[in-house]
Amino acid sequence: MDRPPRRPSKRLFGKLIIWRCFFVSTIIVVLVLGMFYWGQQLGLNLEERRAEAFNVLVFAQIAYSITTRYIKETTFTLRIFRGNRWCFVAAGVTIALQVSEAPMVKEQLHTFTCCSCVFA
Repeated sequence: MDRPPRRPSKRLFGKLIIWRCFFVSTIIVVLVLGMFYWGQQLGLNLEERRAEAFNVLVFAQIAYSITTRYIKETTFTLRIFRGNRWCFVAAGVTIALQVSEAPMVKEQLHTFTCCSCVFA
């Protein structure tokens, strides 16, 4: 609130933010599809491959939500923990539900028990 308002002629989304969104989206798609096809090479059935691809998507989105706070600086410092603590609470709950494979989550999302290689 201490900063002056944005100039009306200035873009809402800068070139760097747009580039980063496309770049990170591409990486996440490659990771999810790579996990899906790697599971196929391992001989997993369709439900297991879907569950592992979904877990990769969830963990990649959690990582992106934590690192997106600083667009031009590194996030590998302790100052990321001084940010929005509710982001970390939500990430912790999500990770706990994904790793524990709670029955209510499996029921709602129709997922299958994952192979242990995802969490290794």
